[in-house]
Amino acid sequence: MVFGHVPKQDQPFLMDNMMDSVQSGGYVMFEVYSDDQLNYRTGGPPALDMLYNPADILDWIKNYRIH
Repeated sequence: MVFGHVPKQDQPFLMDNMMDSVQSGGYVMFEVYSDDQLNYRTGGPPALDMLYNPADILDWIKNYRIH
């Protein structure tokens, strides 16, 4: 998934579904903008509601092997 711009309240649902869609032994790769992106003004959604908190992502994927 690249740039999964969804509102914060939908982000856990998106991550759960993305992880559940992969077969055992498969991989999930994603690239998203963090909350800090607003400070850089170099791209990404211009709204905090559409950005990700890195701590949230780590919490959502804590039961999976991370490379």
